[in-house]
Amino acid sequence: MNTRPVSRYLSALLSFRLLWFLTAVGAISLLVYGLYRNWEELAQYEWQLDYRPLALSFALYSTALFVAIWGWHSIMSHLGSKARLARNAKLYCYSNLAKRLPTFVWLFAGRAYLYEREGIAKRVTSLGTLLELSVIAVTGVMISLSITDAFTRSWLIERSGAVIFVVFAPLVVLLIRPGFLVEGLNILLVKLHRERVSVALRRRDMLWWSLLYSLVWLLGGLSLFSLIGALYPLPASSLPLVISAWSLSGLVGLFNIALPLGVGVKELALAYLLSFCLPLPAAIVISIASRIWLTLCELFWLLLSLRL
Repeated sequence: MNTRPVSRYLSALLSFRLLWFLTAVGAISLLVYGLYRNWEELAQYEWQLDYRPLALSFALYSTALFVAIWGWHSIMSHLGSKARLARNAKLYCYSNLAKRLPTFVWLFAGRAYLYEREGIAKRVTSLGTLLELSVIAVTGVMISLSITDAFTRSWLIERSGAVIFVVFAPLVVLLIRPGFLVEGLNILLVKLHRERVSVALRRRDMLWWSLLYSLVWLLGGLSLFSLIGALYPLPASSLPLVISAWSLSGLVGLFNIALPLGVGVKELALAYLLSFCLPLPAAIVISIASRIWLTLCELFWLLLSLRL
């Protein structure tokens, strides 16, 4: 019996888990070290807890979640799902927490399993997830580069322009020619000896989904700004930078679905980006608080969706 494929799989799995663990430990260690080193400075801040902006943050994030559900419902309806909006909302809330787990496997597998019980083939659900992630990535870059000031924009392009081009240029092409995504998936399905997907994607559909997910990014940034305002005084002039920081760190979180970046990397990125408008210790606290707060918001709607 040839055990080489099994050995290679186990070796790859071990390497993946080791990389995920080391990255997670490194990111969390940097956050903890930043808090420890600046603890005296943190203690001198005039922290506050204003429930009004906190309630506004919840309302804005809930609206962003609803718009994201609306976008997902539109994508799945276009791909042939007959599920009502309420049903898609429930399945979306179930699978949404998988985005906080490392690698895309949990998100794809979770959605495929849930929708297969609804009579939707796994390949169709996988195509819907690919469409959603592609649109989220492209609109995230667009919001990040368009909402921020000219200096920050030039700073981002100077340091990350090549990465942005290499990674997201193909995604922009998919928005213009969405049929490429279906063709690519069908090539993979043929190699796996699976049935092809037959669906027509139009540019106006991609434009509509892009508008919806751009709104999701903006509402999420506004929610973060309100959360900061509930804990730490921040002038309104910092709003564009906060939205840009939210979008860029969200893209890091999106990569966390595809790569073994580990827990804490998104928070580390958000803390660094917020340090342009906040003291670094406060930015670290806000970053960790946002992780906890938004997870609680998602859990609230997940529990509420059980009634749907």
